[in-house]
Amino acid sequence: MHRLLPLLLLLSGCAWLNGAGEPTEPAPTTGNRPADAPDFVVLACSGHEFTVNNGLYRSSYLIRDGAALEVAGALESMGSTVSVWDHGDSFYDHDVDGNAFTPGSADAADFGFLQLLEEMVFIRDSMIADFDNPTRVVALAHSHGSVWCHTAMHLISDLPIDVLIDLDGDVESWDSGAAAGVPADFWDAVIAEYNGITGFNWAFDISQARDAWSIPGIDELQDIEDVVPASVDLALEVWGNGQFLRDEDPNVRLDGSVDNVLLLQTGESHEGLARAGNEGIGWAVDQMLEYYGQ
Repeated sequence: MHRLLPLLLLLSGCAWLNGAGEPTEPAPTTGNRPADAPDFVVLACSGHEFTVNNGLYRSSYLIRDGAALEVAGALESMGSTVSVWDHGDSFYDHDVDGNAFTPGSADAADFGFLQLLEEMVFIRDSMIADFDNPTRVVALAHSHGSVWCHTAMHLISDLPIDVLIDLDGDVESWDSGAAAGVPADFWDAVIAEYNGITGFNWAFDISQARDAWSIPGIDELQDIEDVVPASVDLALEVWGNGQFLRDEDPNVRLDGSVDNVLLLQTGESHEGLARAGNEGIGWAVDQMLEYYGQ
């Protein structure tokens, strides 16, 4: 259950935003999807990894710790083919020595946000398009992974997501606005540097994830990981009970509604929610299977 093929798009010629900063239309494609395209792709987005590879980059862990495989296994129990594509808490891809790359490098061993965007475009244009039997997408995110995942889905808003599973999604320490004494990742600064070098024009300021979204009926500005993208049908949110890190803000849709948005509060630790067999992922899998009529 790995990537079906390398994605060779380079961001300098990316297909997912035109010059006006709007999503581009996929080329019309009909009939059956390609034979090597799975029934489902699970897009897994990990958060801040404290047991980092040589201290060089934040590695992905949702496959390693089992939560992504539990989701994939449930889909496979329906008789479906499934591919899981995992991503770490990073803007760029990295090799095993910690060197950073934009998408397309054969040396990349761990994948970041830019790769996630390219994969979403690839799925939209090459696995879904106008096929009679399109691939379906489930997104799974934990901690900072929810920031990256929601940001990508707001950008690639025409990729339909059947089910979104947020496990203790939280922006804390993602940016330079971390609380006193909390280590910060400064992804806002990394993104600002990238924008300055490339001159790239995003559809919205992706470096501003905290208190950045105005939602009807809610006085306070919302963090991006608490705003369900319009492309998501069923949004499942799981809260942990960690002492220092835990989600405490319920997800809401862009129009202020909570239609098809479900929440479970658990006694699991923040890191425990990424592991197979925990209460939260078990509940989310049950809800997902019910969504698919199982």
